Amino acid sequence: MKIQNLNVSNNFIKIPKDSIYHSCQQYLPSKEDDLIRERISFELIDTNTATANAIRRVLTSEIDILCLTFDIGGSNTNSENYDPYILEDYVCSRLNMIPLSYDIDKTDEILNNNCKYEINITNNTTELLYITSNNIKIQDNKKSLVKFFNQINIIPILTGYKLNIKNIYIKKDNSGKITPVTNFTFKAINKIEDKTDFTKLSSNFTTYTNYYFQFDTMGVDSIKLLNHVFKILINRLKNIKEKTTTDINSERYIFKIANETYTIANIIVSKIYELDKNIPFVTFEQPHPLKNEIWIIVKHINPEQIFNKSIESCIDNFSILLKNNF
Repeated sequence: MKIQNLNVSNNFIKIPKDSIYHSCQQYLPSKEDDLIRERISFELIDTNTATANAIRRVLTSEIDILCLTFDIGGSNTNSENYDPYILEDYVCSRLNMIPLSYDIDKTDEILNNNCKYEINITNNTTELLYITSNNIKIQDNKKSLVKFFNQINIIPILTGYKLNIKNIYIKKDNSGKITPVTNFTFKAINKIEDKTDFTKLSSNFTTYTNYYFQFDTMGVDSIKLLNHVFKILINRLKNIKEKTTTDINSERYIFKIANETYTIANIIVSKIYELDKNIPFVTFEQPHPLKNEIWIIVKHINPEQIFNKSIESCIDNFSILLKNNF
């Protein structure tokens, strides 16, 4: 498995001067703002559908990313002239969505920095005033290790009202609601002849081996982000042994993996089949749709050995991509 035809470019939007929308250029990020906005494209070669799909799923919905937040229920809304119709949880969710520009390799340093921010704005005009990311200021004397994308609307306030929110801080979020990736393109680009016996498998193992990826990143270096995805997959695979229990049912081994999803289960099952295409039976299932628990069901002469070998092989594949660093 390898990556080829890698291309990275800046993706800052430039509105032509003769355009009627040129006045909107001031609201868009630019190189001068020292922000990161990139487009990356590459081809993943000699792999399988499950592995390519795992990278796609982590990039789009299972990656941990930094965002702004504050503790709801504090004294933020008790100030005089605060608009009672502005809900704390809504303001918090809007702060979550502001893209942050930072070095993803320094995530732990940023979290340990404990820099606090605040918004303290009063609408003294006769019109509706929009609070934006430009109104977020450092609360203490610490140096901020992140930058905010400018002119991101947070919430409007009425004439005579104020918004005073203190102790805004940075947290790590892996809920999937926040992602630095946009405009994602993912497609198979080849097909080989394969005589797979699908009667032995529960999922549709396609015969594609090469995949094309293209996506934009906001605030995070695209190469470092991709390496971060490989590290996440490696760590999740390494932790599987500690989270796995086994059960025997009608000559079938059931490996029960806690706190995992389809993403990991699918690449393990695919790898088991690659290691032994004559395996009598291998599949996975999620016993309950609301629980992050996956069962991998194997019928094999040595189920534990092939299960562990598949995990080690998957780790090796992602480690090669990480080591080569393209």
